[in-house]
Amino acid sequence: MKLNELVTGIPVALLFLMFPFAASTSENDAKAIFHKGVTLFENGEYAKAAVEFRRAYDTDPSWKIQYNIGQCEAAAKHHGRAMEAFELYLSMGGDEVPVARRTEVTSELDRLHHLVGFIALTAPERALVLVNGEVRAVAPLIGNIMVAAGVDHELLVTLNDVPLLKRKLRVSGTQTVIVTVSAPELQIAEDVPSSPSLELDGDVLQGRSNPMPGRRLLTSGVVLTSIGAASLLAGAVTGMIAVQKSKALEGKCPDGVCEPQYHDENNTMQNMVTGTNVLFIAGGTLAIAGVLLIIAGKRRHERMDKGTMLPAFSKNTAGIIWMKGF
Repeated sequence: MKLNELVTGIPVALLFLMFPFAASTSENDAKAIFHKGVTLFENGEYAKAAVEFRRAYDTDPSWKIQYNIGQCEAAAKHHGRAMEAFELYLSMGGDEVPVARRTEVTSELDRLHHLVGFIALTAPERALVLVNGEVRAVAPLIGNIMVAAGVDHELLVTLNDVPLLKRKLRVSGTQTVIVTVSAPELQIAEDVPSSPSLELDGDVLQGRSNPMPGRRLLTSGVVLTSIGAASLLAGAVTGMIAVQKSKALEGKCPDGVCEPQYHDENNTMQNMVTGTNVLFIAGGTLAIAGVLLIIAGKRRHERMDKGTMLPAFSKNTAGIIWMKGF
């Protein structure tokens, strides 16, 4: 399901997903908020529309509204929030979700997966976790926080209004950053300066869709070694044939000059000698390069398995960010 198809069909989808409201005050309020969200979406204010749909859901919960929230967040390029909403829509709706709609949402989740990174965070109990100023979770977390990939996000962790950690993170698609936050030593609220942006590139941390650099080196090494071995084997075969032809021409080509009837056979033998030399040189070079890549890949893989740990400090607490490939 392409995004432009989603956006084009949303106004109609929103109208179909408007659930019946009874005459109670909360339901009437939710209905008014819902219609406000529809208007905002039609005006292209997708992020504000998502806020109103969430307000409608909080006022009078209906699993169907999660679909509207997901559509708005996807249109606003808030891919992490969109995935959360779509997953809630499928899990809460269960068997009530129409087959066609389930297929549509599942396809959209597959598309969004490569546009989302993950934050796996451990923090003191009851700590609030905010991403870009929005509360996303309360510790202990029961899952990873999904965020849009390739852009900066401000991560803030607080406990009893005391900032424990504040820094910027950037995560690539399908990657996971592990963040561990320690409990504060002093319960004094102070401003915590933001740390420099941390950008995770492909050599630091990789997700499921991309192999780790060590594995790429290992794979390349095995391929080159195999090609080199095949070239050496082919050179050995052509060399043996060239030797046999050379023995057959002994006495027929004195001083390297062959009788006319043996010219073609001698030329063939000479060409096979040249080909053998080329195969041996190329095969040996490729095999050596492959072995070196395998050694380098194993060492890189061992370093990735150990992970990378970065400290994060503030005036009243300390934490670490642990980065490791999965």
